[in-house]
Amino acid sequence: MLPRGLDVLTDRERAVFALIAAEQGVGRIAKTLGISRTTVETHCQNIKSKLRYPNAEALKRGARELLGTPRAWQTS
Repeated sequence: MLPRGLDVLTDRERAVFALIAAEQGVGRIAKTLGISRTTVETHCQNIKSKLRYPNAEALKRGARELLGTPRAWQTS
């Protein structure tokens, strides 16, 4: 089940959003997903538009708030 509001994102946008929550930069996201940096930046613009984040910092903060951080994903 997706966090509320993320259903408006495409599968690829969700993958980018998850990697943003994992504190990955554009270059690392591009390499991980096998796409260009420009494509990652386009996905980020689309995510910001769809989720109404005004800038990149708000996007990063929102991703961490909605999905948590990698430390929160670990189980003890």
